[in-house]
Amino acid sequence: MNDMPTDAPIGMPTGANAPKPPSPPSKQEVIDWLAYQTEALVLRRDRDVLPAIAAMVAAHPVIADEDEDLAGQFAENILMAKDLIKEAVRAHKQHKEPYLTAGKAVDNWKNGYEAVVNRALIDIERIARDYAVRKHNREQAERAAEAARVAEAARIAREAAAAEARRDMWGTDAQHLAQEAERKAQQARVSARAASGAPSLNTRGDYGAKSGLVRRWKWELRGPINEVPAEHLMVNSASIMIAAKQRDPVTNKPVAVIPSIEWIEDLDFEVR
Repeated sequence: MNDMPTDAPIGMPTGANAPKPPSPPSKQEVIDWLAYQTEALVLRRDRDVLPAIAAMVAAHPVIADEDEDLAGQFAENILMAKDLIKEAVRAHKQHKEPYLTAGKAVDNWKNGYEAVVNRALIDIERIARDYAVRKHNREQAERAAEAARVAEAARIAREAAAAEARRDMWGTDAQHLAQEAERKAQQARVSARAASGAPSLNTRGDYGAKSGLVRRWKWELRGPINEVPAEHLMVNSASIMIAAKQRDPVTNKPVAVIPSIEWIEDLDFEVR
């Protein structure tokens, strides 16, 4: 007897042949496991390193000038704490690696699935886009022609109103023609906006799908870059730091001369 459901995909393993679903641990299980695996590391932190640092800071809020012995003790405690952090980082990497590997497997499945579908979409989207572009161009040409027609009607109405105003400014006809000219001018403004309006998703499928063109703006540099206002420029930090590698043999100061850039010494405390 075949135990495969009638709607199961062809080739799907079923029954005894079906792989068991992975059982990722819960958040609490991960916390409990890490607490067990890193117990010694946590004990060293809480019993040895942190109390030693706190005691040293309390006993010596300031290192007296030329007290190299005490400064060296500070350095040793700092290095001990930093080494502890390095061990924690190694433990983090070790315990996280299985989850990263599993996550990559899931990502690879998703990426491969998408790639197959995206390859199939290339031709069908190209055909649909070509239709949308032709439809948009046709409708835009129709809107532009309508805008031109309405603009011409507004011009004629404006000239008629002006001529009547010259003949009899306060007459009823002049007022009527002025109102008509204003009405047609408003129609012309509306038509002009419609002619240059954004495209829309105005093709609809039977089940709710919509397609069409979407307007987005991007920019390209077409003129000299020195004409771009300063607020729209960004300093290339990576390029400057490459230039900084050329040093004066005596002072070790960068020798590169870059307009508007000044080399400033920045002293940062470090323990190795």
